[in-house]
Amino acid sequence: MKIFVAVIFLLVGTATFAQIKITGRVINAIDGTPLSSVSIRVPGTKAGTTSDSLGYFSITAPRNQRLIFSLVGFTEITIPADTLGYREIQMNPEYNDLNEVVVLAYNSKQRLSETTAAISTIKGEKILEAPVSNVTNALIGKVSGVFAQQKTGRPGDDGSDITIRGRASENSAALVVVDGIEREGFGDI
Repeated sequence: MKIFVAVIFLLVGTATFAQIKITGRVINAIDGTPLSSVSIRVPGTKAGTTSDSLGYFSITAPRNQRLIFSLVGFTEITIPADTLGYREIQMNPEYNDLNEVVVLAYNSKQRLSETTAAISTIKGEKILEAPVSNVTNALIGKVSGVFAQQKTGRPGDDGSDITIRGRASENSAALVVVDGIEREGFGDI
């Protein structure tokens, strides 16, 4: 009697984890062009693949699982892996406003799409979250590529020296421009 029960459990257990093969093509939802190098993965497993140069893919996944499609610049898609066969996956681009105008040092303006330098922005609310008395110390860990070092904790001299991308030269300090005027620092604002 016990052997019969074990066999039934084994059959039911394998039916729930049945593997299915899913093939298809990933395309841009706007113009229908194929998308290559799209990452396709099954969460919680090691199963995964990428689409080829024409957007085609093939993956084996457990039935009743999900497939996650992701590509930089496109919105991530999750679909159920419940049926066999061919699927056409349409991914929508994530729009970044590259026509946005940014103000650079000394009041020069440039479109973001024409900028070759790295530009980072931090909102005032994020700076106010840090429990520090000097605003230069609030930048630590908030803006990528910015290195801030506080050399002393004396009252009135507790600001950090700010460098961009580390200390590469004798004067690699950040350029601070407040209201169009170059400043020594901005820790006392």
